[in-house]
Amino acid sequence: MHKLSQKMIRITFFSVISVFLVIALLVYTVLSSYNMAQEDGMTKLISLNNGEVPQMQEYKNSKYLKNSLFQIDLDEESSYRTRYFIVYLDSNKKTVDTNIKHIASVTVGEASNLAKQVLSKISSKRNTTGYVKDYRYRIVRNETNQSLYIIFMDCSQTLLFQHTIMLVLMFTALCFTLLITLVFALFSKKAMEPFEENTKRQKQFITDASHELKTPLSIISANAQVLEYKTGQNDWTKNIVTQTQRMVSLINELLVLSKMDEIGSDILLEQIDVSELLHEGVEPFQEIAEEKNVTITEQIDSNIILYANRDALSKLISILTENATKYVTEGGEIVTSLSATKRYATISIHNTATIAEGLDYERLFDRFYRPDGSRTSSTGGHGIGLSIAKKIANQMGGTIEAKPEKDGITFIATISATMKPPKKVKK
Repeated sequence: MHKLSQKMIRITFFSVISVFLVIALLVYTVLSSYNMAQEDGMTKLISLNNGEVPQMQEYKNSKYLKNSLFQIDLDEESSYRTRYFIVYLDSNKKTVDTNIKHIASVTVGEASNLAKQVLSKISSKRNTTGYVKDYRYRIVRNETNQSLYIIFMDCSQTLLFQHTIMLVLMFTALCFTLLITLVFALFSKKAMEPFEENTKRQKQFITDASHELKTPLSIISANAQVLEYKTGQNDWTKNIVTQTQRMVSLINELLVLSKMDEIGSDILLEQIDVSELLHEGVEPFQEIAEEKNVTITEQIDSNIILYANRDALSKLISILTENATKYVTEGGEIVTSLSATKRYATISIHNTATIAEGLDYERLFDRFYRPDGSRTSSTGGHGIGLSIAKKIANQMGGTIEAKPEKDGITFIATISATMKPPKKVKK
C-alpha cells in the first residue's frame, strides 16, 4: 500500500506540472504571437510611411488602419518610443545608405553587418520578416530597380518581457505543483486508509481460511488412506486423495502469495551465483523431461553473481521450469538461458508447445487465469505459480513476460543487478 501511495503522489506531481506547463506554453505562445504581430504591423507602417512612424492623428486619418488586418497599439508616444533603423541596399545587395537616427545603440557598421546576416539567412523572396539577434526585421523590395531596404526594429525589451513572463510562469507552476503535491501527500495516507484496511482484511481472510481448510483436508486425506489400507485402493479413494492433495497445494500457494504481499519489497539479499542456482534449479526436472522424450538445453553464461534472495530466486526458477515441463510437447525441447548486463540478469526459459487459441500472454500472470479449463486436471496446475513468479521478479527489481515463438512459448524474467543489501549502521 505504501508503494501505491507513492505512485499516486508521483502521478499527481507529473499530472499537475504537465497541466501548468501546457498553460505556461500556451500563454507564452499567445504573447509571442501578439508581440510578433505588433512588431510586423509597426514595421509595415514604417515601410508605408517613408521610413517614419506615423503620428497618431495621421494614422487614424490614413489608409493604414483600413488596410491592416489587426489593430496596432499605436499612440502619441509611439513615434518617440519605437527604436528602429533602416539599411538601404542596391540591386547587388551592397549597402548604399543607413538611417540610424531613431536608435542610439547601433552604428553604421553594425547596421550593415546585420543586413548581411539577414540576406545570408533568407532562402527565398517570400521570407520578408524574421528575427536577427534582438531585432525584428522586414525586407521591402523595389521590383523596378531590384533594390531593397531592411527595417530593423529593436525588440530587446519585448523579448526580455516574454522571457521574464515565461520564467515567472515556470517558477509559479513549480511552486504550485510542489504545494499541491505536498497537500496531496499529507492527505493521501488518510485517503488510502480504507483501501489499506480492506487489503489487510483480504490478506487476513486468505491466511485464516487457508489454515482452517488445511485441518479438514488433512482429515479427509487421512481417512481416505485408511479406507485404502482396509478395503484396498479404488477409483473413489484415489480421487479423494488426489484432489485433497491438490487443494492442499493450492492453499499453500495462496499462503505464499499472501506472505509475499506482507513482506513487500523488504527481502533479504545475499550475494549468490545465479549461474549455479539456475543449473541446480533445472536439474531436478531432467527425469520428468526424459519421460516425455524432451531435451533440455542449457545456455547459461558462467559466473553471473549478484545480490538477490536465494529462496525467492530458486522459487522463480522452479516455477518457470516446472511450467515448461508441464506444457512442453512430447519429444519437444526446453531451452534455459542466462545472460547479464550492468543493470539486469535475464533468465529465459523456452519450451515447444501447442499454443491454445485465444491465449492472452499478458494475463498469464494473473491469478487463476487459464486459456482453457481442460488443462487443469491433466497438468495439476492452479494458475497461481506464474503470479508468484511475477511477484518475485518485481520484488527483486525486475520484470517477467511471456513471448510467443513459432514452435512454442518463452518466459523471460529479469532480475536487477544493481540491488545491494542495506549497510549496517555501526553502534
